[in-house]
Formats: sequence, structure tokens, C-alpha cells
Amino acid sequence: MSITFDAWTSKAYDPYLAITVHYVDSPADQPDEWQLKSKVLAFQELPGRHNGENLATTLTEVLDRYDIQDKVSYPVLILCF
Repeated sequence: MSITFDAWTSKAYDPYLAITVHYVDSPADQPDEWQLKSKVLAFQELPGRHNGENLATTLTEVLDRYDIQDKVSYPVLILCF
């Protein structure tokens, strides 16, 4: 599993964070028939500032909620300016 996430501030100055997980799925009896899947895990207000500590805390909470912290490889931050 890999995750991507993006944090931004609305025009009303409300901070938000979206987290998406990406993974490969296949039927047990057809392992070569895989499909790339993506699911939104969270879309929520980000408490505090957009700093590394707050992002890490929120990411950890979401991964813990889904019990996938040991299945995620590298998170990727999407930067938009």
C-alpha cells in the first residue's frame, strides 16, 4: 500500500487534509488478474498548522484507525502552489 495526501487552506482559512490509499488487488484464484485500487481514507479539518508534526500526527491517527500502519510503504505529499 502507498498513500498520498494533500493539505490546504480554504478561502475561509480553514485547514483541510485528504488522505488516499493506493493498492493492488486480485482474486485469490487469479493472482495475475490484478487491479489498481484507490480509496479515500480521510477528508477532514487539519488541527493546527500545516507543519510536519501535525501532518504526521493526523496521518498516524488515520492509519491506526484502519489498522494499516504496517502495510503502508512510503507516503507522498502532493504540493500545489
